Amino acid sequence: MSEFYQALARYYDRIFPVDSDAVGFLRKFLPLKGPILDIGCATGGLAIALASKGYDVTGIDLDELMIGLARKKAEADRGIVKFWSLDMMKLGTVFRTGSFTAAYCFGNTLPHLSSLVQVEEFLLVVKKILVPGGKLAVQILNYERILKDRPESLPRIERPEVTFDRKYGYQDNGKILFTGVITPLESGKAASLPAGSPASSSTELLPIRKTAFLNLLSNSGYAPVKALSGYSLNPATADDFHIVYLAQVPQ
Repeated sequence: MSEFYQALARYYDRIFPVDSDAVGFLRKFLPLKGPILDIGCATGGLAIALASKGYDVTGIDLDELMIGLARKKAEADRGIVKFWSLDMMKLGTVFRTGSFTAAYCFGNTLPHLSSLVQVEEFLLVVKKILVPGGKLAVQILNYERILKDRPESLPRIERPEVTFDRKYGYQDNGKILFTGVITPLESGKAASLPAGSPASSSTELLPIRKTAFLNLLSNSGYAPVKALSGYSLNPATADDFHIVYLAQVPQ
């Protein structure tokens, strides 16, 4: 594993602490009874926060190091969440039809898929493992705004121990080349880079526009579907930084 992903796993909870607004929003949307799936759970902070409020949560993520950290946190909290290292495109190989009453996919995870065709395949897989009436919440950056303004970077995240820079490059194939740069500001701990020594990695992101995603949800058989302004209950606007999509499997 590269230095970047080791550093990202180690500093993830400091770079991206659990957002109380996200927890509050999901508590309004998710049913308290029945199993819930966190897709792309990273180190498990959001899943564990919801479980502490009485939700039955399972988390999956492709990154084995992240899942290892999530399991350690869950064990320290009486093992209240089950975590799996799993590709989100392979949910149907592990979970049976109707396994969950709800699912959520936060943290701008879906743009890591390769195409809108794959996004639709994902939505169909999730629909299959949800019960009739099951709910889905997806958080994605507002790519309408990003593609209009074409920023070279997102705001730097600064913490006492680390900084995280997020750079954007706009490619001819319509995708965005995302480069993350982690710079530790401390030294002397195992698995840490030397202080001031950056680690970086680049990956292509699929800029999923609002209209396209709402159409994919509808075409995949979800109804109703809606786009909200961040963690509010207001309709999404052109100025939003991120959008939360809510969808339901018909009864």
